[in-house]
Amino acid sequence: MCYNIFGGKMIIICPDEIKNKYLQTNTIHQYKFYNLQEIKEKIYFKYHDLTLYAIAKEFQIKPAIVTEIMKSLYFINENYANKKLQKLSTIYKFLENKNYLEKDPNFLNSLTDEIIIEGYPLTKELNKIIDILNTKTKVTYKSLEAKYELKNIYEFPDAESEVRFVAENILELLHEKVDINKIFIMNVQNSYYNIISRVFSLFKIPYQIEKKYNLTSFNITKEFLEFIKTSELKVSELNEYLECLNNKYHDDQKILEIVKVLNKYFTLNDQLKDLYEIINFELNQIKLPSKKYKNVVKFVKNKNFKDDEYVFAISNNEGLVPKLIKNADYLKDEEKAILNLDLSFELNEINNNYQILQYQNIKNLTLSYKLNDSSGKYTISSILSSLEVLKYTFKNNALNYNNYLYKKEEKYDNSYTKIDFEDLKAYLNNSLNLSYSSMDQFFRCSFRYYLNNILKVEPVLETQATKVGKLFHKVLERTLKNNYENVDQIILEETNNFLNSDLKEKFYAKKLTKELKKVIERLQKREEKSDFRNTYFEEYLSIEKNSKLNIKVLGFVDKIMIFNDGINNYVMVVDYKTGTVGTDLTKIKDGFNMQLLVYLYLIKNSKFIKNPVLAGAYIEHILDDLKAAVDGKTYEEIEASANRLEGLTTKNKDVLAHMDKYYDIDSYIKGIKVKNDGEFYNYSKVYTDSEFDILLSYIDDNIKKIINSIEECDFKIDPKRYITAKPSDIVGCEFCPFKEVCYVNAKDIKILKETTYEELMGDNNEVD
Repeated sequence: MCYNIFGGKMIIICPDEIKNKYLQTNTIHQYKFYNLQEIKEKIYFKYHDLTLYAIAKEFQIKPAIVTEIMKSLYFINENYANKKLQKLSTIYKFLENKNYLEKDPNFLNSLTDEIIIEGYPLTKELNKIIDILNTKTKVTYKSLEAKYELKNIYEFPDAESEVRFVAENILELLHEKVDINKIFIMNVQNSYYNIISRVFSLFKIPYQIEKKYNLTSFNITKEFLEFIKTSELKVSELNEYLECLNNKYHDDQKILEIVKVLNKYFTLNDQLKDLYEIINFELNQIKLPSKKYKNVVKFVKNKNFKDDEYVFAISNNEGLVPKLIKNADYLKDEEKAILNLDLSFELNEINNNYQILQYQNIKNLTLSYKLNDSSGKYTISSILSSLEVLKYTFKNNALNYNNYLYKKEEKYDNSYTKIDFEDLKAYLNNSLNLSYSSMDQFFRCSFRYYLNNILKVEPVLETQATKVGKLFHKVLERTLKNNYENVDQIILEETNNFLNSDLKEKFYAKKLTKELKKVIERLQKREEKSDFRNTYFEEYLSIEKNSKLNIKVLGFVDKIMIFNDGINNYVMVVDYKTGTVGTDLTKIKDGFNMQLLVYLYLIKNSKFIKNPVLAGAYIEHILDDLKAAVDGKTYEEIEASANRLEGLTTKNKDVLAHMDKYYDIDSYIKGIKVKNDGEFYNYSKVYTDSEFDILLSYIDDNIKKIINSIEECDFKIDPKRYITAKPSDIVGCEFCPFKEVCYVNAKDIKILKETTYEELMGDNNEVD
C-alpha cells in the first residue's frame, strides 16, 4: 500500500516484521521507522546505562523486579495515595535528580511528517502515545482488517495425533510442489518439541525450531561469572582476564556480549563481587539465536504471511492461544486503573480480537487443537469455539512415508552439494588435524565429519561421563608419575577441582573416590607381574601427511609402557575408558574400531620412541559395571575378569612373558588363552609382527581415503549399516547431534559386509 507523503520522510511505527515488509517492497529512503519501545523512549525518556544498577543499589531491589519497575515508570508523573505508586514516584524523582532519565525535548517539536502506526493492538497505552503525537502532526492508526473467513478447526485426542496430522499434510504439500520454505507452524508450545522431533524424524521432514540460548548457559560465561563472584578487581581491571578467557575458548561473539554489559559499569569503583548479581542478571537476559537454515519447515510465533505461504496453527487451546493474561504483573489492576492503563480482562479481550484478526489475514491456514496431554485435559480456545470442529482420518502408518518426500519428481533434495577446494583451503587456513575421533566420525558418515570437524556446527558439550573421564585421567596421570605416593591427597585435590560442592556432587565424589582407589590398586598389582614400566603419560603424538593441505595425524595416548632388552624398545599402549569401546577387527577395513591401531601407527611412524617394537595396545576399563553373576565364581573373580585389559597382543611369547609373567596361567589381558602344550588357542587375540604390519597398513589406507575425500571436498551423507544388522542399526546416525540438518534418505545409507579374519590378513600365514 502507498501513502501520500507531504514534506519529507514518513514515520512508521511498527514491529520489525512489518518494517521488513516495507523495506522489501518500497524505496527505503521514503521512511523512518520506530518500534513501540523506541517511540516511547523518544516521547518520554530513555534510561541511562546505569539505571538498573542505581535503582537496585539505592532501594535494595532485586534486578528482575527493577526491570519490571522500569517498564512502569513511563506513566508516573505525580504523587499518589497508592503505596506502590508512591514508591514508583520516589524512584522516578531519584532517577530524574541523578540525570538517569535521558529526554529528547526537541523530538516532538521537530515532527512534521505523517505518522503511520500499524502491527500493534490498540491498547490504552498506545492511545496515550497517539494522543501525544497528534498534538504535533497527523497520526494514522492502521487497524488490522479481516481478509479471509475462518470456517473450521481440527480436533485431536492428544498432541502426538495433532503433530502427526501436521506432518501428513506437509508431505501432501511437498508432493504438490509447494516450496518447503513457504511452510510454517505457529503456536508451538515447549511440550511439543520432543513430539515434533520424533514424528518429523519418522516422516523425514526437515524442520527448524528457531531457539534462542541464554548467554549464561555457555561454559565461557559460567567461568566468567564464577571468576567475578569473589573477585576484588574492578571492571576497568578486567582486560587481561578477558583476553585469557578468549584465548581459552576462542569465542569472540560471547566475549563481545560480555564486554557490552561490562562497559556499562566501566567507570564504577565497585569491586566485581559487589556487581555479581546485577551482571549475572544482565548476562542472563541476553539471548543468542541458533543458526538459521534454508529448505526447512520453520516454527514461528507470528509474522505477516504472504498469500502463497501455508500455515499450521496448532495448540489452539483455552489459555494457550492467545496466552491468558493474569493480574500478576508488577502493576496490578488496582494500580493500572489509577494510571488509566488496560486491566487484565481488557488486555485479554484485546488480544483475543487481535489473534482472530491475525488468523483472518492468513490465506492458507489450518487450525487444530488437542484434548489431552501429559499435563492434563484441554478445551478449544474460546475465540474459535464457533468454528465447525472436524475429525481427521489418518491416511497411512507413518512408517510408510519414509521415502515419500524423496521421490525423484520431488522438488526437495537433501543431497550434499560439493564446495570448492580453494574455498575449503582458505577456510581451514591450509591446515587440518586428523585425530582418531575425527577419523571415526568420517567413516561413520562423512557429512557428520564435515559438520562437526570442518564447519564446527555443534559445540562439544561436557557431559557427566566426559567429566568423570577427565577426572580419572588426571588422577591416574599424577598417581603414576608420583610412583603411587600420596594417592589419597591426589584424589582429594582432583576430585575437588572437578566436582561442585552441592550434596549430590559430594555423594558422587565418595563413590568416585572408592572406584579410583580400586583402579589404582589394580594397576599396582599388575605392575608387580610385568617388566614393562610406565614411561609416558597423556603423550601427544603426531605425523605429517603429504597432501594439498597441511595435514597432521595426531593422537593423545593415556599411557605408554616400555620394556628395553638392550636393543629394542618394546612398546605397550593403554587408553583409559569409562564406557564401552569397540575392538572388533572385522570392521577395521571400513574405518571402525581403529583407536588402538592409530596409536600404534603413530608410535611406529612418529620417531617418538627409538627402535619401537609393538608389543600390545589395550583399553583399560575404569568405572565399568560388573558382569552378571556367574555360578561357581566369587565376586572378586568376576570383578577381575571384567576389568582385564582388552585389545591386541604380541604373539612373541618371550616379549609376552615380560608383559605378563603369568600370561599362561591367569593373564590380566583379555583374549589370551594357552593350551596345555603352550600354544595359543585359535581364538586368542595375539598377532605376529607381520600381522601387526598388515593391520597398520589398513590404518594407512584409511587415512589416505580420508585425505582424498577432503581434497575432493566429498562430504556426502553416507551413514553405514552392516548387512547383518537390523535396518535401524545405522552406524553414524546413532547419537548423531546433526539429525535436524541432515535428513538422511534410505538411498544414502551405505551397506557394508563384515570382513573375516582370513580376509583381513590375506595370504599372511606366518607362524612362530
